[in-house]
Amino acid sequence: MLYNGTIKEDIILKLIITEKPSVAADIAKVLGITEKRDGYIEGNGYIISWAVGHLVELAEPESYDENYKKWDIAQLPIIPPYFKLQVKKETHKQYDVLKNLLNSPDVSEVVCATDAGREGQLIFGWIYKLAKSKKPVKRLWISSYTEQSIRNGFNSLKDNNEYETLFESAQARAQADWLFGINATRAISCVNREMYSVGRVQTPTLALIVKRQNEIDNFVSVPYFQVQGAFKGVNFLYKNEDNESDFAKKEDAEAVLKSVDGKPGKVAKVEISKKKEDRPQLYDLTELQREANMKYGFTAQQTLDAAQSLYEKHKLITYPRTDSKYLGDDMVPVIKKVLGYIGLGWPESQATIKEICAQGLTIDKRIVDASKVTDHHAIIPTEKAVDYGKMSLNDHEEKIYKLIATRFIAAVAPKYEYMETSVVIDVNKHLFYATYKKPEKLGWKDIYKKLLASAKKEENVDVVFSKDEIVNTDKYELLEKMTTPPKPYTEASLLSTMENISKKVDGELKQFLSNGLGTPATRAGIIERLKQVKYIEMKGKVIVPTQKGKNLISIVPEKLKQPELTAEWEERLENIRSQNETASKFMEDIKEHLTTIIKDISGNSSQYKITSTGSGYSNGKEEIGKCPKCGMPVYENDKSFYCSGYKNNPKCDFAIWKNNKWFGAINKKITKSMVKNFLTKGECFVKGIKKKDGSGTYDAIIVMDATSNKWVSFSFKQKKK
Repeated sequence: MLYNGTIKEDIILKLIITEKPSVAADIAKVLGITEKRDGYIEGNGYIISWAVGHLVELAEPESYDENYKKWDIAQLPIIPPYFKLQVKKETHKQYDVLKNLLNSPDVSEVVCATDAGREGQLIFGWIYKLAKSKKPVKRLWISSYTEQSIRNGFNSLKDNNEYETLFESAQARAQADWLFGINATRAISCVNREMYSVGRVQTPTLALIVKRQNEIDNFVSVPYFQVQGAFKGVNFLYKNEDNESDFAKKEDAEAVLKSVDGKPGKVAKVEISKKKEDRPQLYDLTELQREANMKYGFTAQQTLDAAQSLYEKHKLITYPRTDSKYLGDDMVPVIKKVLGYIGLGWPESQATIKEICAQGLTIDKRIVDASKVTDHHAIIPTEKAVDYGKMSLNDHEEKIYKLIATRFIAAVAPKYEYMETSVVIDVNKHLFYATYKKPEKLGWKDIYKKLLASAKKEENVDVVFSKDEIVNTDKYELLEKMTTPPKPYTEASLLSTMENISKKVDGELKQFLSNGLGTPATRAGIIERLKQVKYIEMKGKVIVPTQKGKNLISIVPEKLKQPELTAEWEERLENIRSQNETASKFMEDIKEHLTTIIKDISGNSSQYKITSTGSGYSNGKEEIGKCPKCGMPVYENDKSFYCSGYKNNPKCDFAIWKNNKWFGAINKKITKSMVKNFLTKGECFVKGIKKKDGSGTYDAIIVMDATSNKWVSFSFKQKKK
């Protein structure tokens, strides 16, 4: 058969459309479709062809009006009367193949076999819609591409009409994103005469990063003090009657230290309780991305790419773009089989698997709950795990597979059990507290210990205290500490914040944030997009905003940088899918809201213009602090933190060089936060300084001297005797 529509008598074929060529090849192999053609495969009563991701997209503004080629704020908002679809130029040839096949009289029925989710439904729906096909459509909905899964899926095809509201929600999301992206981006860019990309998920995500960085940059450390006593090698902390251990004034802590120094203590209270820690849940995509970032430093996108390859190419895992950590009841009989497959393919895990099977698998609501399974169940290995040992996986794929397999084994293992001891010691009417653990049964933690070398060591303190026992102290000491700023985001912590964004909001709006910021399938792409447009950059494992990113957040409309907007969208899109709301009502509200925002930007353009002066900035540069020599602003460049008075007459020579030799000798880098402390207080508390002999680290207060000579010098603060 030719895809140009030539009829072959007495042959009625079913057309299968997949999202990618690799998936088409997998299905073709299972169904015995073997005759390769230009853009499709034919045989055994089927034709199978493929998209290459999105072949069809929403048309650009100029397709509605040539004048939209020029960016002009007076033309905004651009709200077309209807949305046009267009074929991507680079994939036009494959679209033509699909269009002709979709309208061929030889084809009696179409099977939508794109990825089983919102985006997959949209990819197929737009191709079908633009091709103006009228063929009846069935839906293949599977969570893995193993042979058995494909066969089961084709034996239980659904009517594609059952997924019409899923398509409508996907299309509404795409159209609303187009409206906001096109209009907000053009409005902010026109006002500033510079390209600024604005998006309903990327902008509030950037706002989170900028806010955190501002908190870090503006944080000023203050000292606090604690009194610690060691008994039988266990460290105890003094607490007052309000259960507080921190002193703001050193003299108050010294008074407690003086009162207890050299005195024995009496054990006032001992509480020993047996506790259990439940197993980890199965992975959804976000949790997998978090774990891979923390353990291996993988970006969210790297984890998604590796998982997608394990799913599509190697068939080792189920559908990875899931937001569920649960399995349905139908999967219970499969669990033990999959454990067997894992053990055969990964011999190092076999003894561990046999041991937990002998103890009895823990299968309960923590892993099996059909009410909490959405489009797809949790990510687990497939029966192809039996062939894992024969496969050639790259480093990322190896690590991600082992994470998933280990989590699956641990999820059905016994709980971790330990004895927790809480002790209170009275020293001259001053109470010292300590709590410590002693493992009894490692349970699921033993699996991580044996199978993942990166698993952390568990606390194990085997010390006995008895009530009313008199105990001598090993020592009492005054601990001098400094408050620390919030930690910068890593990809792991940013993903957690995006997923649990409802915790950032109070009041009635909290109900709209249950789905988080973005979706598990899109969060990695959002982070990569922010890097691409140079709004953020990576410094080691941490994420920092660039000046351009900070500039955008300083002027973008408040509504566009709040998480409520995108979370509310996700809630309403889910309502469209569940038929609790219509797509048309959603789009009406979007257009009305957008019109208000654009009217505000165009009518108050000065408010949305990034200026070269303003709070904390001059010529687009952030003021780090005031120069201790001349009082002029201090700024940062690639090499130093320098005084802006270097051009004045007389010139100021103050500078803190980033490659400072003194800091190099203690193996520490000078940071913006440190410099802020030096400029405001003349000193900074620094943690984790390596000892010269390499035996460990210590904390110290470093003092800056900018007056003794031409160059800035540093030294350790001497403790008062």
